[in-house]
Amino acid sequence: MTFPIEKILTVTAGDYVKSVGKELKDYKLVGVNYYSDAAYPKVNVEFSSEVPKNAEAVTDYKFFMAGYTLVSGTALIPKE
Repeated sequence: MTFPIEKILTVTAGDYVKSVGKELKDYKLVGVNYYSDAAYPKVNVEFSSEVPKNAEAVTDYKFFMAGYTLVSGTALIPKE
């Protein structure tokens, strides 16, 4: 199962944690990247499969396409 696309956000990690009433120290931050040699129509689905399963959300989502596709974001994993 892939990570829910609706939880992949363009907002910053700081803005996200404020919106849910928490602080950055409550999370482990993990970079998530996806690269493809060609423009790929289902890149969000492929990217979401790279997100750690225990992530609450992905923030700082960025998408770049120029003959290849590069997608990145920051996965927020709640600390226990």
